[in-house]
Amino acid sequence: AVCRPQPSFTIAHVAVDAAGGVWVAPELTKDVSRFDGTTWSTPPSDPAWTADRGGANAWPVSLVAADDGSLWLAFGGLGHYQAKTWTSAATDAVDLSGTVSLAAAPDGSAWLATGSVSLPGDEWGLYSGIAVAHVDGGSWTVYDSADGLPAPEPSRATITAVAASSQAVIAATRDGFYRLSGDRWVRVGRSPAAAPAWAQKLLAVSAREAWAASDDGLWHARDG
Repeated sequence: AVCRPQPSFTIAHVAVDAAGGVWVAPELTKDVSRFDGTTWSTPPSDPAWTADRGGANAWPVSLVAADDGSLWLAFGGLGHYQAKTWTSAATDAVDLSGTVSLAAAPDGSAWLATGSVSLPGDEWGLYSGIAVAHVDGGSWTVYDSADGLPAPEPSRATITAVAASSQAVIAATRDGFYRLSGDRWVRVGRSPAAAPAWAQKLLAVSAREAWAASDDGLWHARDG
């Protein structure tokens, strides 16, 4: 059976919260809806989140549910659902309109492959996904090439996906896979002869192992 909040509702992303509720993010409108098994509801958004959507060209990049019952939505900016309301997790530390991947950590915090830059030689203007950002309780930490990640290059994607588990945070990049060790990023496994041009999905299996799905196949990275 087809189940949706409204007949014209086109679903872009789906997530299941800790209580078993099913959340859907629409493709073109701004309101995220929840299905409890019987009825649909659309929680309110505070004005700051309503306004923080990255402009008319924003696209819902990802909707993820955290173990603490909260949700995160990357949509031009970053929205956080907690205490029955969507609020804006705004920051000046990084350009959130460049978010390409979003992951919820077991502690309820969020990790993003985000940021954007325009370099000399870029064919299409801004390139997104140049840093990894972490938000926890309103506090932001941003990691880039100064912290061990690959540096942006013209006309190439840099960081395409991020995954978080209880054991590790891992990023998929054009130069292979990296994990966070303390406050530095280190490579997972040896320097590869090839790497996924764009990781569609990334799983952090352990502190030293990851799997990624991309248009060119299934990738596996492991230390040791």
